[in-house]
Amino acid sequence: SRVLLRNYRSKSDDVKWAQNGLVAIVINGEAIPVVQNRITDAGFGDLVLIPMGADKVFVRSSEESMLRQLLAVPKSFQTHFLALDALGTGGAALPEG
Repeated sequence: SRVLLRNYRSKSDDVKWAQNGLVAIVINGEAIPVVQNRITDAGFGDLVLIPMGADKVFVRSSEESMLRQLLAVPKSFQTHFLALDALGTGGAALPEG
């Protein structure tokens, strides 16, 4: 008997798309649309939250600079609604580029 496994190879476009985002955890069980509105009200209108399941979201921007700005915001502000983790790096800064 044969076991078939799915095989996925990311394409360069997929990698570029993922590099313009980071994983965040929505805290306090907030609804994603509420968090999205708070982010927009805070001046980050280009950021979009994409649900990943449970309390995780992928925070996406068409501009890497917007993500850098969000990561530069004081932790006291970030923790009002999101716990940020730049692509699973344990909170390390985005690579220069």
